[in-house]
Amino acid sequence: MINDTWVSRHIISREGKGKGLAVFLEGITDTDQARSLLGIEIAVNREQLPSLTGGEFYWCDLIHLELIDTQGNILGKIAGMQETGANDVMVVLQGERKFLVPWVMHKIVKQVDLETGRVCVDWNPEYQ
Repeated sequence: MINDTWVSRHIISREGKGKGLAVFLEGITDTDQARSLLGIEIAVNREQLPSLTGGEFYWCDLIHLELIDTQGNILGKIAGMQETGANDVMVVLQGERKFLVPWVMHKIVKQVDLETGRVCVDWNPEYQ
């Protein structure tokens, strides 16, 4: 997003750079133009994303889902996701309170039901 306006750019090529990615965009021909794009928001149309297999989820589909424990108690809503290196974590809001829950499938995250908008976890919010 540039100046609050989405601008479409086609990818000419890409290559891995350590933990990052270098992308060459149509219409960007020199380093000054490229530098002007540092820190901008980027987006991909949903239909351009690869299909997922069972048990895989895009983070954008998890945000705003209700988080419940294995007894059905509502713990809060997923406000965001964070990558920590060891495990991704859910940022959960419960009223004014914010806490983190590790995203560990089958051990902590027991079920994700996109139809009902709920994620069931084996977690006690007092762990925080």
